[in-house]
Amino acid sequence: MENTGTNLGKGSVKRLTVVSLLVIVSGALAILILVVLLNQGIRTEQRNECLNSLQQIDSALMATALERGYRNGDSIPTAQLVESLKDNKIPSCPSGGSYVIPPVGGHPTCTFHGDLLAREGKLAASRSSIVQTGAVSNK
Repeated sequence: MENTGTNLGKGSVKRLTVVSLLVIVSGALAILILVVLLNQGIRTEQRNECLNSLQQIDSALMATALERGYRNGDSIPTAQLVESLKDNKIPSCPSGGSYVIPPVGGHPTCTFHGDLLAREGKLAASRSSIVQTGAVSNK
């Protein structure tokens, strides 16, 4: 009887196993890199959303203070503040933090991301001119 099938010797099987192992390891590394990159992108998006919300709250604080005559150090009731915010409510941090609303003259921060406005130099542009002109002055 003649053997017409392919004869794989031990060396061929060993090479095939090494190649298979390299393919599996390469695939696993590619998946790991993809997961890390996606996670980083999600964190960046959440941070940017938080920064945007902090800017909106900061602007609402300044607008409410000007419209209602609040002075530096005065606390603005939440019911009045939300009138200047989208959907008449304080937004929520997409990363699960909460926003700390300061008295007039301060700026909001996030319990998860911290003081993004100061770190990013994104404080309301009108803040310094309002304080300097006395529109919102000390008590």
